[in-house]
Amino acid sequence: MTAVKELQEHFQTLHHIGHAAQYLSWDEAVIMPAGGGEARAKSLATLHKISHEMVTAPKVGELLESAKQEATSAWDQANLRVIERRWTRATALPVDLVVASSLASSRCEQSWRRNRRANNWEEVKPLLKEVLNLTKQKAEILGEKLALSPYDALLDGYEAELKRAYIDPIFKELSEFLPNFVNEVIANQRPHVSLKGEYPADRQMDLAKKLMLPLGFNFGRGRVDTSDHPFTCGDLWDTRITTRFGDDDFLESMYAVLHETGHALYQQGLPEDRYDQPVGGSLGMMIHESQSLFMEQQVCRSEGYLSYVLPILTESLGVDATDEKWSVTNFIRNVHYVEKGYIRVEADECTYPLHVILRYQLENSLFDDSLSIDDLPNAWNELMDRFFGLDTRGDFANGVMQDVHWYAGLFGYFPCYTLGALTAAQLYQAYTTTNSDAEAQFEAGNFESVLSWLRDNIHSKAQLTSGFDRIVEITGKPLTTAAFVAHVNQRYQT
Repeated sequence: MTAVKELQEHFQTLHHIGHAAQYLSWDEAVIMPAGGGEARAKSLATLHKISHEMVTAPKVGELLESAKQEATSAWDQANLRVIERRWTRATALPVDLVVASSLASSRCEQSWRRNRRANNWEEVKPLLKEVLNLTKQKAEILGEKLALSPYDALLDGYEAELKRAYIDPIFKELSEFLPNFVNEVIANQRPHVSLKGEYPADRQMDLAKKLMLPLGFNFGRGRVDTSDHPFTCGDLWDTRITTRFGDDDFLESMYAVLHETGHALYQQGLPEDRYDQPVGGSLGMMIHESQSLFMEQQVCRSEGYLSYVLPILTESLGVDATDEKWSVTNFIRNVHYVEKGYIRVEADECTYPLHVILRYQLENSLFDDSLSIDDLPNAWNELMDRFFGLDTRGDFANGVMQDVHWYAGLFGYFPCYTLGALTAAQLYQAYTTTNSDAEAQFEAGNFESVLSWLRDNIHSKAQLTSGFDRIVEITGKPLTTAAFVAHVNQRYQT
């Protein structure tokens, strides 16, 4: 057996273990009874231990060296690149730290689910301290191995080659542009009649499925459920998304569903013949978030799409479509309404990046030890006041506890959201260059062309090249803020 083939079989087994772990995590977030938490944390930690030991097995390094001499196809060479990256990061970390981190993150995330509803920061705080402590240990070890700062080592884990030096100038541009832009939009936006009201969860779920299907979601290989925080998991054979229903605002769930559908379409569009190899998986989270935000923001907030979806929406929600507040004009004004709010996942396109920059600044402070977990709520409130003029003192559920990421150990993830939004804008600009009738297609309910373009340019390529290289290959230039700035100016200032 060749070294290439032996590595493929080894990582095929690892894929199947990871597949099982994903659905255990899904079950934990969606339907597991609270009493199963500790047992589930141990089960997941055991699977992570087995995976870590397999990735770091001595034979993997030996096989990599031999396989490099054998691999001739672009896909095989790319598979070795992805394997070596995973192996390099894994071999830096002791297995005991991997297990401890897995257990701590599971326990903290479970506590977050219970205590966010109760606005109980004190209960979850010591668990978050432990998660941060273990994440810092991993970051320091990885940083030393990769010749990166600890925080850069975490960023690199979510998108290969991503560093603060890349993020900082981009976020600086956005920080200088967005505050005044947001104020101008708010001052000049046209009045609208609010569509908030009571919308039963079963009607919102019916709407969710009717939104997903025409975009291309394959229900033969996927499903939608509810959870405390919307997410997507799985592979191309079994892709699962979740949403949550607002008490009085169907738009919250609607756009959570459309966001997660973008993720799911990426998963379902990955190459079938390489699904069980590392190269056959999705790129990093910057690209993954670009796919969710491409659908949510670029396609599904367009006037063409909103005109198409309104009759479907009014029928599903059981409202009087002849009421003037359900006119296309008023509906568009509701969707395009810009306001300074507390919740990131409910934020409009214009204020959303500021929510991410807030989290990025706090993460940097946590990892340079200028901020402690004890002081995190106050620091959060100071930035909320600076960016949005809002006060979160005592409101932990809508402040520092609103997102699951830190409690699940996902430090370094947040920048990928805004980089994903910029990527989505730049990709959509490239798409419309050759598809100038995109809005008309959406209004007619035709999404085959845009999905086919994404399949050809992003989904089917999996990890054949890096995320940063893929952006240049598709758009002809590196990622900048230009397309995003042009997009929000066109949509919100004209």
